[in-house]
Amino acid sequence: MNDATLALDKNSRTKWEDIKKKSESLSGKEKKNWLDSATAFWDAAKRPDIASVYAAKVAENSNTEKDWSFAGQRFYYSVRFTKDPAERPALYNSAIACFQKSLQINPNNTDVKVDLE
Repeated sequence: MNDATLALDKNSRTKWEDIKKKSESLSGKEKKNWLDSATAFWDAAKRPDIASVYAAKVAENSNTEKDWSFAGQRFYYSVRFTKDPAERPALYNSAIACFQKSLQINPNNTDVKVDLE
């Protein structure tokens, strides 16, 4: 992620540092909102792989079926856009882990079961 941060222009880097500080210093719903901002920031920077990491942090913070499922979908989606083929297995494994956590909360979620297949 450091390489991605260094690739940002000065204004974007300043904005990112602000989002990062806020998301690390807060808790509860406020933290979730800033983690959502981090996800959106990296989406706008065309880095869905990094956005996925922050989607997973949202799920860790909320521990809801919906957020774990969303994080899994984000990791799976980002595989198509990664420039480094060596990164793909880690993205797939992260997607699987998020889907499994969603199923731990609701083992009857057929959408997540399908996503895992």
